[in-house]
Amino acid sequence: VVMVLAQSSVFAQVQKFGKVDKDVLRATSSEFPAEGLFDRGELRMNRDIEYELHRHTRIKIYSEEGQEWGRFELPYKVSEGESISNVEWISCVLNDNGKVEIYELDEYSISTEKVGNIERLIVSIPNAIEGAVVEIKYVHKIGNPDQVPKWAFDSTIPVKWSEVNAHLPVFHAFAVLSNVEDEFFMQEERTSFLKQKVFVTERTR
Repeated sequence: VVMVLAQSSVFAQVQKFGKVDKDVLRATSSEFPAEGLFDRGELRMNRDIEYELHRHTRIKIYSEEGQEWGRFELPYKVSEGESISNVEWISCVLNDNGKVEIYELDEYSISTEKVGNIERLIVSIPNAIEGAVVEIKYVHKIGNPDQVPKWAFDSTIPVKWSEVNAHLPVFHAFAVLSNVEDEFFMQEERTSFLKQKVFVTERTR
């Protein structure tokens, strides 16, 4: 993991939803079953003065073992006023003719389950096969500011670009408790009403 030094680089690794380069789809790896290409979260307050985490994640699947990364479990607590909404997902593969095929929203790919007071929205992205890129976006409404979820900059698979961008009112103070072993980039900007903090790690091979 290396430290990013310029703001112009901060957003360079996060691409528009559904825009996947052919070179990424052609890429192979014998080292990892899958790899996070980027994971970006944006925490902000909505008009009802509730916090929302807008998350956008993209993963490259390299092997059959990595196909499990096409399944996402999104927990939330209804009793705490939480919800998951605006879910979008796709999978992209190269066909035998070298053309990109995109598989989009499928009502049969989503389900919910409840364990205790925690509900989970389960998304099983279709065609999450070897060589595919899977992508998901969603909004997690957080009823209680104390319930802002932890952000994992890495996982059991490497994540090339991990970023969380917090837009907070100036009266809301919070502490950053990090257990990231390597350095990460942090930037802060302030206006009369808002403060913005950006945290990024970038992994290079």
